[in-house]
Amino acid sequence: MGITEIQLVGLSVGKPQTVIHENQEVHTAIFKAPVTGPIYLTKLGFEGDQVADTVNHGGVDKAVNVYSHEHYEFWEQELGITLAPISAFGENLTVRGLLEQDVCIGDIFQLGDAVVQVSQARVPCTKISVKLGVEGMRNKFIETKFTGFYLRVLQEGIVGEDRTMKLIEKHPAGITIAYLNHLAYEDEENVEDVRHVLETLGDTLALPWRKRLGIRLEQDNQ
Repeated sequence: MGITEIQLVGLSVGKPQTVIHENQEVHTAIFKAPVTGPIYLTKLGFEGDQVADTVNHGGVDKAVNVYSHEHYEFWEQELGITLAPISAFGENLTVRGLLEQDVCIGDIFQLGDAVVQVSQARVPCTKISVKLGVEGMRNKFIETKFTGFYLRVLQEGIVGEDRTMKLIEKHPAGITIAYLNHLAYEDEENVEDVRHVLETLGDTLALPWRKRLGIRLEQDNQ
């Protein structure tokens, strides 16, 4: 990745709320509001940001959700809708210049006074359909591999009005979010590469993904 400084188009946080979707009540924190001033980033995420489903969301390896603004135009054309200018998919950080094929598991960035590390690809859920009012978004995310990713917080700190992320250290393994998605959703028989990813990344890769890929090895040994 030649770019070392990434622009933050927006920073957003939200708290759980109950909305009506398909005539049912849904409890979700995917609806987030923009933050314009400084905000403190803790090990569990930005102050004021919460999750509704603590089983599948949140935690130290999913402290910050990141999505690329470059995908917005594609989705507007694909879905025939106008998206919110930021956090259209419930992300905390809407960025420009950091696509799935650019960012690697283990990459470390300076984000204000905080230091963050890429931990896993986002696994899309049905709440994206709730957010957009469009059914089938989970499958569409998987088909396009435009998933975004998560950050863990190595060093807490204030993220000020200087909305940039600066690359500090590129992980030597070079395993991109795009390739992780490829292994997960397309190349399901590639046990050798799964083993390589797990052995190379170790606990740099978030636990849910280690478990997810580890099942492949267990099945191959049966």
